[in-house]
Amino acid sequence: MSRALRSRNLWLLAAVFIAMAVLFRSANPAPSKAIYCAEDAAPPATTVVMLSTSWCPYCARTRQFFARHAVVWCEYDIERSRVGAARHRASGVVGVPVTFIDGNQIAGYDSDEFKRVLKQRDRPPRATGVPTAASY
Repeated sequence: MSRALRSRNLWLLAAVFIAMAVLFRSANPAPSKAIYCAEDAAPPATTVVMLSTSWCPYCARTRQFFARHAVVWCEYDIERSRVGAARHRASGVVGVPVTFIDGNQIAGYDSDEFKRVLKQRDRPPRATGVPTAASY
């Protein structure tokens, strides 16, 4: 095998490995972690908030869903947090988890609803019909 052919094959092999690494990384985003919401400050309105307990299996599934989809969220354990307990009472929901995403309240574990609401969040704002400098 000629030197040029070997060199080309090595570059091709390196390109394939790089492409595979990029595809693997994009298919498996870095998992995100929950942060516990501060007791003395309300989280920003754009923050995903989850009201939960440590022992709830549906809370664990919600955490796993958020981690798999690289969602950053803040969490109140309603048994340990006075603010979380108050928010839970105010929600009117009896069970946990209760999740708030951009003003949408989702009771229980509902992956389809999570996907629907998070997909809306990723969409660019709709055009308002107001001309911009670029449209002239």
